Amino acid sequence: MIRYIIDGHNFIHTVPRYLTLLDRDYPTCLKMVSNDISDYCHSKKIDIFLVFDGNPPWELPRELERITLKFSGKEIDADALILKQAAKWRGRQTIVVTADRKVEREVTSLGCQVISPQEFDRLLKGKRRGRKKKSVDHRSKDKSLSQTEVAWWRGEMEKELQKKKNEE
Repeated sequence: MIRYIIDGHNFIHTVPRYLTLLDRDYPTCLKMVSNDISDYCHSKKIDIFLVFDGNPPWELPRELERITLKFSGKEIDADALILKQAAKWRGRQTIVVTADRKVEREVTSLGCQVISPQEFDRLLKGKRRGRKKKSVDHRSKDKSLSQTEVAWWRGEMEKELQKKKNEE
């Protein structure tokens, strides 16, 4: 089984869609990241250890399937938790997601693999090495209106315009 250890803030700061949300709403950004990663877990046989610095800005869910969500607290930093988990899960089946060179050196000495946050983001999106996706990504499903829906809405708008003209 493949196991990922993800440096959460490092990941967020290298993925533009999370970074823009981070500036506006920190808790929502962290929830979005954890939900996206959780969705990815459901389709794969993997375990994920997602680590953030500091304290959680919201009440953590009691259990997420195959995902462990950790906050380092004030006493230590996320890097220490990442290294501790890498030592526990050591070996080639463990992949650490980080752009931090110090963490990368430490975990590779434990036999773990390292991928960049951008590479992991591509995995989340289902775009492995430019190959077409095998499964359907329901988040990117066509959300445009059908011809019937367009005709219905057009009729509703025409009724409203007619109603306003009659009131004048």
